Amino acid sequence: MGLAISAMHYTGMVAYRVEGMIHWDENYLIASVVFAMLFAIFALFFGAQNGKFTTLNMTLTFAAAIIGLHFTGMAAFHVTPTNLMAGHSNPAEFKLLALVIAGTAALIVLGGLFTYFIENRTRMENIDELRQARDEARNASRAKSEFMSVLSHELRTPLTIINGYASFLTNLKGHTIAKLKPNEPITKVHFDDLGDQTERYGGRIKSAGDHLLTIINELLDYTSIELNSIKLNRISFQAGDLLAELQEQFQGLAREKQSSLEIEFDEFNVFADRGRCKQILINLLGNALKFSSASSIRMRARMIDDTCRLEVEDNGCGMPAEDLERIFQAFIQAETATKSAEGGTGLGLAISKKLAAAHDGDIGVESTVGVGTKFTVDLPECASVIVAEKALAAA
Repeated sequence: MGLAISAMHYTGMVAYRVEGMIHWDENYLIASVVFAMLFAIFALFFGAQNGKFTTLNMTLTFAAAIIGLHFTGMAAFHVTPTNLMAGHSNPAEFKLLALVIAGTAALIVLGGLFTYFIENRTRMENIDELRQARDEARNASRAKSEFMSVLSHELRTPLTIINGYASFLTNLKGHTIAKLKPNEPITKVHFDDLGDQTERYGGRIKSAGDHLLTIINELLDYTSIELNSIKLNRISFQAGDLLAELQEQFQGLAREKQSSLEIEFDEFNVFADRGRCKQILINLLGNALKFSSASSIRMRARMIDDTCRLEVEDNGCGMPAEDLERIFQAFIQAETATKSAEGGTGLGLAISKKLAAAHDGDIGVESTVGVGTKFTVDLPECASVIVAEKALAAA
């Protein structure tokens, strides 16, 4: 804008005819062009604002640009009178006119090329962003579709068990009476058999209910984490006690899977949310038992400086490298719902990673197909007793 005003002004100056030799002071000439450009920038800046006096400020600044350019340019214009013949033309005028025209044309061409390259680059970037957004949307849609398929299966299974055994309990008395011979009295043996069946069916209903509750809790946990409403209840606890508790809890499942479950730990206190740390390890240990087909699973707790490191390592089937980047995403499993015999919602690792992040930590994974997998949870500034004491004192 400033260059356009300058070109207009000096083209008009060159058109001015006088009887004399024209001289230009280059310092004033350059100063006038710079003056016009700066005030044009300020004017356009004011025009881009959303204010009460935006138009007035822009108008006054443009006026200052034109007036300043004019009078500074006039200061650069000097005439030495001569008595030359009429029609005499000053070569300096044509030289300046040629420079102004050529410079203006060059600026227009350069501006056009610059605009073309910028717009082309912007267009290609927009295309890449749209393509990436499209691919992400497709992947998200596919992942959510798979998740809904898995979730419907996971919810249907325990509900079917609950309804089935509830139906058995409802008709248990009638079935027991129907098995009696004519005129056979109901004895204590019948009541004992009835009680045993009731206890067995009730246990299976409870197991299915617990499974259903776990799924619902995972969904609620993930939702609350996504809404940033997670709250940590930090306390000081022994890392070894937590690992021993989990070993006892999962020992039965480990025997069913014909897998040994071992623990290793250093003697130190962890200052963190014990329930959330247990939830992280439950997710990692449960996945190892259900999906890895491992014969040996080992849990470790180590203190590295002020960092608590928890590890779950197995010697199972392992995972390919392409799966390691996606297993921490929500609704994603290393195996699809149709291939996974054990099921699962695909939220366990996503929740675990966010819980670790809530402790200012992270989860890493190393895996080799046919060799095994190791998950590492680092919780910085959670393994120091001094840090814990300072935090408790501050509270």
